[in-house]
Amino acid sequence: MERINGIDLGTSNSKAAILASGNPTIIPSAEGVSLGSHAFPGVIAFSKDGPRLIGEPVSHRASTNTDRTILAIERKRGSLFMFQTDGREYLPQP
Repeated sequence: MERINGIDLGTSNSKAAILASGNPTIIPSAEGVSLGSHAFPGVIAFSKDGPRLIGEPVSHRASTNTDRTILAIERKRGSLFMFQTDGREYLPQP
């Protein structure tokens, strides 16, 4: 059985789907909140001593971690936009 994976990298949200046996299925967000649980917000947060966080959990806490949060990062993809935090630099590239 052929299976095709697809990703829609939107400017604020992204979606993912599979096409199996001619039937498309949108992969739900684990958090299940944005756009009927079918979208992944383009938000990234960097914690000082922990992992990078992405998606819905970050969008709810963005106002409490403004110096380490990037909103709508997809809009910067392909540019030379440089995000700096804690002495490190990041480019919005895959």
